[in-house]
Amino acid sequence: MKYYGLELIEQLCAEFGPSGCCDPVREAITEQIVDVVDAYCVDRVGNIVAKLCGGGEGYDAKNPKKVMICTGMDEVGLIIRRVADKGHLNFAPIGDIDPRVLGGKSLLVGDGTRAIKGIVASKAIHLQSAEERRRLTPVRKMYIDIGAEDAEEAKKYVDVGHVAVFDCAFERFGEEKAFMSAKALESRLGCAALIELLRMLKSGRVKLPYDLYVAFTDCSQIMFSAARVAAAAVKPDLCVIVEAREALDYPGISESTRMCALGQGAAVAFVDSSAVYDKDYTADLRACAAAQGIALQAVCGSPRAQLGGAVQQGAQGVRMVSLGYPIRNLHAPVQVAKVSDYYAVRDLLFSYVKEIKE
Repeated sequence: MKYYGLELIEQLCAEFGPSGCCDPVREAITEQIVDVVDAYCVDRVGNIVAKLCGGGEGYDAKNPKKVMICTGMDEVGLIIRRVADKGHLNFAPIGDIDPRVLGGKSLLVGDGTRAIKGIVASKAIHLQSAEERRRLTPVRKMYIDIGAEDAEEAKKYVDVGHVAVFDCAFERFGEEKAFMSAKALESRLGCAALIELLRMLKSGRVKLPYDLYVAFTDCSQIMFSAARVAAAAVKPDLCVIVEAREALDYPGISESTRMCALGQGAAVAFVDSSAVYDKDYTADLRACAAAQGIALQAVCGSPRAQLGGAVQQGAQGVRMVSLGYPIRNLHAPVQVAKVSDYYAVRDLLFSYVKEIKE
């Protein structure tokens, strides 16, 4: 079944896909793009790399230029490291998850083919010592309760190496339902934008002066190792990085440290903790947004590693431009985005790819 717009985002967010266990989300993306690309493959580390052949004015069929658009598709999660005698599960995080947000959270635990319900728990606060109450409960003292009586019963459903994701449905909220919340928004918004971009290019019969490669990469929550593989295989002349940018527009964050905010459009980055983006292509992107009347905000710096550095290493120094979408609560069980920002990213991508010239 094909999904469009916000329904597409909802469907992608619902898929089970922590780093290294992306089969369900990979299948969902493939189903949406199979009829709008000229070719695609799934490489040995789980990336989807799709190709849309060029043919527009200036296209060199013998030596075509290559542009890659890259986003991550996986989400944060937990991995089971031990099934205890009493049937509870000890775990470790996949990705940079704040332990303070874990207590009492609902999970889906499984191997990607089936999943069961689980709840994160720890020693009740009224049983903790005064010293324990003063300290953050570490992950090693938490466990997942799946309603099993003992290890034998638990292992009928879950074993060491299985994974878990947060169980949080997509919702619209706020005045005129201008905001959306779900798990995995930080990756699946980018996936939805790229899927819709491919559809818009296909339906508009747009012929680009270069071959376009679109990469949906795995392991974006654990140092972007898979993105390096995709970039090395494609060897693009230019790469457009599409990823979440942390919106720090909430109480307790000073104005000087707020990189971007919800409701102010797509986010173009000049530099972050892993890469410096090409100033000429970045200027072209900003000019395109201005010409189309698309809201765009500037971002400088990021405390987190970003996708761009991995792509640049894999492609051995490719020129890059970064187009992001603001997200609140990165790596958390529930993430928040604004609908208008998503459409700004999607529409700017469509306008910009038609103007790229090498």
